Amino acid sequence: MRVVMAAAALLAAYGCAARPAASPYPATYTLPGTVGQIMKGQSVAGQLSLTDPRLSDNSVYQAWTYIGTKGERIQVDVMSASFDAYAIIEDATGTVLARDDDSGGGTNARVIFVVPAAGAYRVIASTYRQGSYGPYTLAVQGLSGGR
Repeated sequence: MRVVMAAAALLAAYGCAARPAASPYPATYTLPGTVGQIMKGQSVAGQLSLTDPRLSDNSVYQAWTYIGTKGERIQVDVMSASFDAYAIIEDATGTVLARDDDSGGGTNARVIFVVPAAGAYRVIASTYRQGSYGPYTLAVQGLSGGR
């Protein structure tokens, strides 16, 4: 047992110990087409308007970059008193990984998500219906059961 502990200490001293995979992105990176970055434990205020980009159903959206660590469990909330909120999480290539309409109570959206790999993700605040606009709050918080 002492030999195993000594070997582990020696590996750690030389930087060879197992670590979570680091993100290939700097901490302040934003993906193209996003309005900014949101971090775990942060809330941001946004405003959906007629001039924002549109999803395939013609509803407007704003996308934010989230830099995730493999295995971390997060909760993403999109809240608005002005429209029926819709939340989408995509990977850096635009593949939809999760989406929600009303799990946040009332017409607010909530996604519980386990980050599959270290890297940048797009967290999208949108509306359930086209032609809806107004202020929203986007919040990301860490949950237990993940990193």
